[in-house]
Amino acid sequence: MSVAALRQFSLRRPQAVFEHRGVPSRWAAWPRELLHRRRALEDRARYHPDRPCDVFHATETALRPVAATAVVATVHDMGALRGVVPAGGADLERARVVFGRALGRADVVLAVSQAALDDLVHAFPEHAGRARVVYPALIPTEPVAVPACRGAYVAFVGATNRRKDLDVLLHGVALLREAGEWPGGVSLVVAGPAGDFEAGLLRLSNGLGISDLVRRIGYLPSDGAVEDVIRHAVCFAYPGRHEGFGFPALRAMAAGVPVVACASAAIPEVTAGAAALFPPGDSEALAAQLGRLLNEPAARDRAAAAGRERAKAFSLRRFGEELLSAYGEALRRATLGP
Repeated sequence: MSVAALRQFSLRRPQAVFEHRGVPSRWAAWPRELLHRRRALEDRARYHPDRPCDVFHATETALRPVAATAVVATVHDMGALRGVVPAGGADLERARVVFGRALGRADVVLAVSQAALDDLVHAFPEHAGRARVVYPALIPTEPVAVPACRGAYVAFVGATNRRKDLDVLLHGVALLREAGEWPGGVSLVVAGPAGDFEAGLLRLSNGLGISDLVRRIGYLPSDGAVEDVIRHAVCFAYPGRHEGFGFPALRAMAAGVPVVACASAAIPEVTAGAAALFPPGDSEALAAQLGRLLNEPAARDRAAAAGRERAKAFSLRRFGEELLSAYGEALRRATLGP
């Protein structure tokens, strides 16, 4: 069955159900009719146990079972098991239990990158035979103006958490200013919700003498706002070394904004030569890459073109076809066995 045929058929009887924190998800390539809220999923399971959906796709690892013939689970990264991100306040052992339970219920496990898959197989080798990589799609988004974010700037989008290595970025900006290579009139915009480095961001900016360059914009309420902040940037900086995929970097590449990012985790495979990379934690290397893009228009043009070309690989059609294949495998495994 083609993707188009599945879409038409799904409007008559949903064949796959998506759950992403109870709201429509950017990962979903199918019609909004398939994007049920959690309560709707539970009601369906409660009142129609004789008519389960064919495939339940949990795009979060904390999978809540519903009536379904087959289950597909998506893993974004294994940071909780590495101690990089907290698992809802739980310790590492509890995180392992949560991941293990979710993976054990799934007929097919999808990882959003090879890096995420490698981490998954290292932590749970018993699930290697049921796991595969399916890169998510970049769904076009209409920008929503963020008036506070205008003028020339380098953008960072994400929570101000320690795992995002914002300290590396701030040190890099300070090095460029000291060397006289930070262009006049350019600021550093930090956009996203407050995290565990929020106070440290202010202290370090003041300590490095660059607080006048840093513009802090808080939580962005929509993908359209994220799109607006990214597409108007001179460059996009993504210094985190623990990214399971790196969606903001991909969004920047699609918009033709040059990307400077950490050569770690999933970033090298996702950017595939279309971003200026630097070793994890290396502020000097970050400064060199960022300074080149800020001060050399030809380098920016080359990076913009490479980014746009690379972003084409993350199409909805490719994503839909690979999801369809995964759903078919899940149904086969659920009904016929491994």
